[in-house]
Amino acid sequence: MLKKLFLSMMAIAVMGFGFVACSDDDDDPTKYTVTYTSDHGTAPAAISVEEGTALTESQLSSITADGYVFLGWYDGTTKAVADTYKVTKDVTLTAKWSAALPSSLVGKAFFDSTNGVGFAVLDETQYAWIHSNAYNTSVTQKYYIAEKTSDTEYSLTAYTDDTFAEEAGTVYTVKVTDSGISLSFTNAQHASQAGTEYAMTHVFSSLFRKTYSATVGNNYTVSIKIIDDSNCTYGGNAYTYTIPEVTADNTAKTLTYKMQWYKDGVASRTHTVLITDSGITFDNVELTEASE
Repeated sequence: MLKKLFLSMMAIAVMGFGFVACSDDDDDPTKYTVTYTSDHGTAPAAISVEEGTALTESQLSSITADGYVFLGWYDGTTKAVADTYKVTKDVTLTAKWSAALPSSLVGKAFFDSTNGVGFAVLDETQYAWIHSNAYNTSVTQKYYIAEKTSDTEYSLTAYTDDTFAEEAGTVYTVKVTDSGISLSFTNAQHASQAGTEYAMTHVFSSLFRKTYSATVGNNYTVSIKIIDDSNCTYGGNAYTYTIPEVTADNTAKTLTYKMQWYKDGVASRTHTVLITDSGITFDNVELTEASE
């Protein structure tokens, strides 16, 4: 009898130990594997992380490849952002790349004065897109992915932001030649025209919030301050303006604007403004920068 009681107690103890052991196993954190893959450069080795872990900057570090710009790690169309992207399953992160545009294009702007369109290359992955039928200055900054299709031609896909969601893109073709750049627009309202390089940075950034003036006959001072891309002051009075006509001189690197000014919404005077690398000529009077 005692022997049976002892054996029963031992069995219960063993079962209890088994339950405890199973309970310990259930408390072990779930882990998932993060695998990296890339068409260029060398992808990092796979890592194992606990469920719900937000990947760190070092776990999403950049890699390099000659002739390409690294844009980030992506889970499908979702960009994995450090300290935000959390692992909830086994996942493969894919490196996204853009072909590196020639460094000679960075910081330069190109314009088709016939159709009033163009773009300025800001850096290796961004450009400012300029578009207006009447050239009523509209500037939109976009990101792009460039694919090199030949020795002198790149196909650019434009995106609204740096998530590079596939459905957000619009394809433009940029052809680089010895004489400059040409744009081929897939949008039907724009004709394919050779691009004209000009000092767009002066028009859309460095001229803003600065006053230019000159003293002419009878000690009369001509002054103009460009406030932003559609407002200015002339002689202390505030005006808005449109630019119905613009002429680019690719050799001299100048732009000539026909400015239609409006006072309180009513069309006022029209002036011709010449933009150069060194400043502004306002109706044949050369203005110099007066103050910030």
